[in-house]
Amino acid sequence: CACVYNYALAQRHAYILNNRCAFDATLPQALDKEFSWQYTLRMHDTDIPNGFFIYSLLLEKAENNSCLVLPHDKQQWIRIDVALSECNKEMEGIGQEAYPHACDLCFIVIGDDNSKSKIQAAVCDGNTIGHPCCAVHDCKVPLMTNCHRFCPDHQDLNQWCAVDGCDKNSNKHLRARFGRCRTHNKQLIMQPCGVILAWAMFFGSEAVSAVNEFAKAVFPTAASTPEYFIFDNNCKLHAHQDAIGDDHFAATGMPVDVFHFNSKHKETDTYCQQHCNPTAFPELISGGKWRFNTSICEQTNIWLGGYQAILWDMSVHWYNFYLDEMIKCRNCYVISELERRGHSPWMISMDTLFGSD
Repeated sequence: CACVYNYALAQRHAYILNNRCAFDATLPQALDKEFSWQYTLRMHDTDIPNGFFIYSLLLEKAENNSCLVLPHDKQQWIRIDVALSECNKEMEGIGQEAYPHACDLCFIVIGDDNSKSKIQAAVCDGNTIGHPCCAVHDCKVPLMTNCHRFCPDHQDLNQWCAVDGCDKNSNKHLRARFGRCRTHNKQLIMQPCGVILAWAMFFGSEAVSAVNEFAKAVFPTAASTPEYFIFDNNCKLHAHQDAIGDDHFAATGMPVDVFHFNSKHKETDTYCQQHCNPTAFPELISGGKWRFNTSICEQTNIWLGGYQAILWDMSVHWYNFYLDEMIKCRNCYVISELERRGHSPWMISMDTLFGSD
């Protein structure tokens, strides 16, 4: 792939560079005449993602001063699957490079010279872009291939009828499931300035218990928790934490984002009004305006939606790695734009961020 790509860039003819149809009609014949190699130089549809993943893995290893070691298997997707899975594991929680980011839009200092304090906020929301998964509800074991309905642990269910609840002695309403299942949603946690801190895949539903565990993975210590955690269902999340006695976010305010609070939360919901009304947190307002963009996740989901066609048929490891790489690139771009606009981006040291916990 690299050889063909470099050869194309070296040509003086603009149509080779700008017309992708000209590549298939022109370059293979030229390459076959000029190069003697045991493998064909004709591009296939699988060569592009393979080239992307291998090149990205090489860059990742180079950044960490390590070597990429792959098995000698004839199938490329098998060769890189383990390496992709390892990288995905490292990205979970606090793995993104921009995780310790701070700037004037997401790290605000208030108070006078005698008493200063900082305000940081994190925003959480979901997106329905997902990947194929096991048809057993909330099963997280990857499929062997995207053609399978069940993961290796549930292969015995392939003999079951495709109609759910078809027991003859049952009066349940029947419904059929002939197609493959997909994950429920992808959850983002972001800085209000546009930097993506982390994401997680929710398999069965956007349960508040899953959001709670995800948030704890992104902010694993008391020192790392933000002053405010903004989520459209914070009233249910707060009630869940109270019910299970989880005080991990005891020092964190949990308002509902402004849009959802005005449109989807009832004034008669006293628990929500008491704990999650954004107007009950005066630090979030300055000069009659909100300090933070609480709709940043919805805005970023528009960008993520542009990758839906690319991600649609990817296996779980490919999907996760590709999304991590796109988020990494986007974070670099967002930070460069923050710098250009004078918002003074910087990185908090990890020791300061996590404290002594």
